[in-house]
Amino acid sequence: MNKLKIALDMDEVIVDLIGHWALLYKLKVGLPCETELEVTEWDVAKTFNLIPKEEVYAMLDRQGMFSMCKPIPKAVATINRMLRDNRFEIDILTVATAKTAYSEKLEWISRHFGEELRERTIGLASHAHKARISSAYDVLVEDNPLTLQKAAGNGCSRILFVQPHNHEAEYPRDFDYLVENWDELYDKLEYLWERI
Repeated sequence: MNKLKIALDMDEVIVDLIGHWALLYKLKVGLPCETELEVTEWDVAKTFNLIPKEEVYAMLDRQGMFSMCKPIPKAVATINRMLRDNRFEIDILTVATAKTAYSEKLEWISRHFGEELRERTIGLASHAHKARISSAYDVLVEDNPLTLQKAAGNGCSRILFVQPHNHEAEYPRDFDYLVENWDELYDKLEYLWERI
């Protein structure tokens, strides 16, 4: 049986990095934790603007930044379901440039999915590198429109996982399909498997 080879992004597809980052930011600047902050641009510093941009991005090097993130709703249950399904082969491709990003992401993956998926998690130095290696997959699921744009022509189906910060993505330049949640993503992956 042919398997659908899927490359999943981690941040903002599987884990809510921005939500955790927003919590740390609110604690740092003294905002009430219940304050709503919606990041509508790729540069989160435009929303987290009560401290200098350098301080916003320095938070990524904080111990626990990546290991303490909550999962995106239904991501864990759906991925575990896919791991048991012999139609799908999953790798996680994640950019991991902050000091502890890769080790903490591996810890998070192990905690939620076990060692099998941990061994299939690839840390990358840039989104451009992710776009280049996407040609090894049938599907790339990503929240970054620029990564998907760079993957155009690589032979993989590009799925945009919709988030408030990627609302300016354009079809067909940036993606082939878009999904708004994990239920829609699973349905789309089943559809793409049937096509192979």
